[in-house]
This record gives sequence, C-alpha cells and structure tokens, in this order.
Amino acid sequence: MLTPRPNPIANRWLGLGGSLMTAQGLDLISPAQAHQVQTSATVGGTLHIEPNDTPRAQEDSLIWLALTQRGGRVIPLEDCYCTLRIYQGNTMLAQPYLQPITAEGYQNIPSATFMFPAVGAYTVVLEGRPQNDAEFEPFELSYNVTVAAAAPVTPQTTATDWPTEPALPATLPEPDATVPSALTVVLVIAAASGLLIGVLAKLRS
Repeated sequence: MLTPRPNPIANRWLGLGGSLMTAQGLDLISPAQAHQVQTSATVGGTLHIEPNDTPRAQEDSLIWLALTQRGGRVIPLEDCYCTLRIYQGNTMLAQPYLQPITAEGYQNIPSATFMFPAVGAYTVVLEGRPQNDAEFEPFELSYNVTVAAAAPVTPQTTATDWPTEPALPATLPEPDATVPSALTVVLVIAAASGLLIGVLAKLRS
C-alpha cells in the first residue's frame, strides 16, 4: 500500500499562520471565492478585480491586492515599495499608479484603476520590496486575468415629436333646461314693451 508523500510547499504555506487561509479565512469563503491567491517567498497576495472578479473590456476596473506576511500580518502599501504592471502577452500595457484602499477587512492595501482595452487574456504582476523599516522578503506575484466582453447597451425608446390631436369628449354636454335661451329672452322683452306702450296710450287718452 502506497503512503502519500508530504508536500513541502503546502507545509510551508500552512505555516503562514493563516495569512491567507486562517487569519483571513472568511475572505476566501463566500463572496471572495473567485479571488486569486499567489505566494512568493514569505509573502502571500490575494488579487481581486471589481466587479466580481470579471473585468470587462473598455470599462474601468478596480484592482486591489491584499498582501500578507507569514504569521498573518497584512502589509500596508506604505510599508511596500510596490510596482504594478499589466501585460497582454509579452507586451507591457501599463504600470498603473497605486494608492491605498480598505476592502473586505484589509486596511490600506495597494489598488489601482485600469481599463482593459479588449477581450482576451492578460497578466497582472505585482513586484514589491520593504520600506519604512518593514521586514519581509522582496517578492513578485503574477496573476492570469481573463477579460470579458463589455455589457451590451440596451437602446432606449423615445417618444416621437409628432403632434397629437386633442381627445374629444365621449358625449357632448346637453343644454341646461333651467337656463332661458336668447330667443325666449327677446320675446319676453318684446311682450313687456308692447304691454308698457299699451298702458301709456290708455293713460294719455
């Protein structure tokens, strides 16, 4: 019966004190399962790209990397002289400016905004060395990134500028029987005038 041989690399990173699996274990379960984790020397790095680790071509993507020393201590950007490079094949496309960000419980970790130009495969490389009396070994972390097509744009329908005819009332209003018509008023006035003239004529006779 064969006995499985121990994996020295796995044992080495199990001794990281949970830098990526224990101290931040909750970040590797549930929404961060798609995050990529790489290790170099005594430093581990978790890469995340907004939105949802699925960058889209021709759209701004937020890239951040959580750096952790063996023992579980997070390396802030101020303690790391870090350089981020983005490649497409063997061609370096950009070296985005890094700035600190706080995300998913990590404090002041390096981040950058970048727009991937087209659909395809890219490589994100973070290289760093200690500064400000920090103590960790220089490292280089490399991640493969697949960029998806941009989200389709849904055309918006707009109303036409053609004038519309005013709606006609369903029924025309009927004349109010209580209001006298103009002819009735004229006849009443004429009758009253004739009566008045007849009275005046009798008074004069």
